[in-house]
Order: sequence, then structure tokens, then C-alpha cells
Amino acid sequence: MAMHGGTGFMDISTIGRLEVYRDEKFRAPSPIERRIGLWVDRIGASVSRERPRSLRILGQYAAVYVRAGAGRFISDTAGRLRVHPGTAMLLFPEEPCMYFPETQWDTLWVVWNGGEAARLEAMGYLSPRRPVVRDPRCGVAQAHAALGELMGVEGLAAVLRRKMVVLNMIHDLYTGHGPAQGRTDERLEAALRCIDEELAQPLNAADLARRFHLSPTHFRRLFREHTGMGPREFITARRVALAKEHLSRGATIKQAARLAGFDDVFYFMRVFRKVAGVTAGRFAAMGR
Repeated sequence: MAMHGGTGFMDISTIGRLEVYRDEKFRAPSPIERRIGLWVDRIGASVSRERPRSLRILGQYAAVYVRAGAGRFISDTAGRLRVHPGTAMLLFPEEPCMYFPETQWDTLWVVWNGGEAARLEAMGYLSPRRPVVRDPRCGVAQAHAALGELMGVEGLAAVLRRKMVVLNMIHDLYTGHGPAQGRTDERLEAALRCIDEELAQPLNAADLARRFHLSPTHFRRLFREHTGMGPREFITARRVALAKEHLSRGATIKQAARLAGFDDVFYFMRVFRKVAGVTAGRFAAMGR
């Protein structure tokens, strides 16, 4: 594969000449999962600098959420697309694609499959023509956190809950203000990276606007156009998603609040319940 320039981005004309390999990693679904029509194959997270040299056919569906960093997504159907923090890349069973960071990025992913998943694609809820979408509600991160407590659990209830988590994630991506493929102001991109890198620190829209040489009004307008949310709402949603990750890993409510940037644990509990629809204590108990 030919790589061009200092950034390592390839020319779009090279896509047709790239090798393609098929992923053979699959979890065999249980009979119950097959009957219910949709199952989760695996979830994961990583910090990566890797740049693949061939297109991949996953053989399943996946949503890869970019928590920090930026890069490129390339597929036969959509061509080459820019990927920003706070967006999700969608992979489809028979669509060759690749994705890689400019330098480094922090991602997490959910992989699923099944006949109902294929029907949702056929109905247009997910499309290879729109493989990079905004995720303003942090639907993939929330699904990843919820599934962390459900993977490996058997039984009718667990199978149904995993399916419901994926369906809720797909709903959030479908209704999440459309594709994220348009050009974004570089100052806003830097602000989004800053938010993800400094969630545990004090953050507010006025300070961010000044830091990136934007008026507060223009900053809020750009922010809402790109994410579908105002800066404060977005930062709160990201902090709750981060708190969920810490709670899923065994942190106490006080620890999760502090690590996610909340100084007041009681305020954190009120916000968590409003955003997540469940109390932080209940969420932590389900994880245990």
C-alpha cells in the first residue's frame, strides 16, 4: 500500500489496489441468542497508533467510538472520511474498510451480529454510505459500559438485556444528528480533544472559547452544529460516560465522581440519574 506525505494518509485512488483480508474471529452464539436474533460478539478498548496496510472485512457489525484523537476512515462505499473525537465509525459484515489515527487515538468498540442486525441495516438504521456518525449522547460508550457487566452472563434475561443495550445504542446513533463527515473548524476539533483529555479538570465554554480564539457565541454555535449539544451538556454527558466506565471497573461512587471531574458527589449523583436514567449506586450494584 502506498502511503503519501508526512501524515501517512493514503491517496483515495489506492483503495482499489489494497489487499483485503477477512476477519475470522467470532464468538459462537448460544441457541437462545440465535433465536432472539441479535447477539454481542465482543467489546473492547485500546489506545493505538496502528495503521493497517490492508482493508478488512469484519464479517459482523461494529461501532468504534473515538474518545480522543483524530484520524481517517476508508471504505469502498464511502471513500475516505475524516474522523473526530466524539464520533463513531460503523463497520458492516461485507464492507471492506480500514481506519487509523493521525498520531494516536483512544477508542472503544462493540461488535454484534444476527439476523435482526441485518434487518436493521436493510431498514436504513445503519448504512455503509454513512459509516462515520456523530455520537452526541455517547451511546457507544454507554453501551460499552453496560455490556461490561453482562458479557459472559448466560440466561434469558442476560441475552435480552444485551440485545436491548445494542438496540438502544443503534437508536442513539440513528437519531444523533446525522453524519459527521463535513469539514469542522480546526479550533473546534482542538477543543473537543481538549475536553476528552481534561474531563477531570474544571471546564467551561467561555474558557474554552478564549483558549481557542473564538467568541463564546461563535464557539457555542459551532459546538452545537457539530455535536448537536451545547458545550455544557456535552461535557456533562462525557463525564457521566467516563464515570460509568470507572464504576464498571469497581470504583466507588466518590472515586468515580472525582475521576470524572465532579467536585460535589451529591451533585454528581443527581446528574448521573438524570443522564443515565438510573442511580449511580444502582449502576455500580449491577456491575458488582
